[in-house]
Amino acid sequence: MTRTKRNDPLGEPVVVDLDALEVPREQTGDVLSEIGVPAELETPTVLAPVHELREQFIPEPQEVHAGLSLASQAISAVSAAPSAPAPMTLSEIEGLIVDMDEGVDNPTTLIYGKNGTGKTTILSTIEGMLVFAIDDGTLSIRDKAKGKAKKIIIDTWEKVEKLYFMLDRGTKTPEGIMINTAGGSFYVKAVGFDTITKLASLCLRSVVLGDKAKLTDKDTVFPTLKQYGEMAQKLTHWLGLYKALNIKNVWICQETSNTESTDDEEYSVTVDVQKKVKTFILAEADVIGRTMISKVDDGSGKVVPQFGIAFLPNGKFITKDRTGVLPSYLANPNLDVIYNKIFKGVN
Repeated sequence: MTRTKRNDPLGEPVVVDLDALEVPREQTGDVLSEIGVPAELETPTVLAPVHELREQFIPEPQEVHAGLSLASQAISAVSAAPSAPAPMTLSEIEGLIVDMDEGVDNPTTLIYGKNGTGKTTILSTIEGMLVFAIDDGTLSIRDKAKGKAKKIIIDTWEKVEKLYFMLDRGTKTPEGIMINTAGGSFYVKAVGFDTITKLASLCLRSVVLGDKAKLTDKDTVFPTLKQYGEMAQKLTHWLGLYKALNIKNVWICQETSNTESTDDEEYSVTVDVQKKVKTFILAEADVIGRTMISKVDDGSGKVVPQFGIAFLPNGKFITKDRTGVLPSYLANPNLDVIYNKIFKGVN
């Protein structure tokens, strides 16, 4: 014997097998009391519709237990359905309208260039820097960064996610986000990803291999276009979360060119990441600089190499300065100097 009810609260017809529901009380007494049916009820020959049972006997969502009858599990499943979030109030919207200069104290800086042009060195030039060492080139800055920067080796994607939650839940102070380290408390004022190029490869590995990504004998062989798309979505999502933290972000990238010869009229340089990731980081960065090495006279007639970073727009490579205060070229680049120019107008 069956009955069809078409005005079910979920909007779908429900077919109930009444014979399956006619179970003696002595076999179901404990189960029925566990889901909230009063003991006074005699053994039913016909149960009420699911939504009526829910309204009468299950005011709060119930956990589905092994061994419950089919009807009991259906009731639990309906009661566990999530409710829609409450709409925003006008006062909440009003609280989101702020002055133009609010929330701009922590710019995102994108720095890219060839190997050996000083990208990682820049990360050592600001106090409170936490370096995400994906390409661990920190050997070159171990002395310069001592006492003012920390690093963590990033060899699994899991660390990227857990570090975010550690920072998000850390103690927020005027000195930065306080976290506990092996050497004691450390105040994080900035995070540096060294490099986004390598981080994309790590993210792709997690997408392709899943739980097996930690196994060193596994490799990502011939990823599909869909997997590259999933990687881009996942990576940009987490970079966006880090960008929303109340600290500075520095994204380091390798560079790539469209031709081998620098004399080619079509020669141009850009960041070496997948297209969708590149679109995201170029759009989200407030400052973009390209590191380079120039040859200069040291004043004694001797030509020596000089590390520098370019911020001036150029037809051959990408740069950006939303602040409008940075020079076209800065010799021996230093993040403290860059931030002082941005926020204090110091030359």
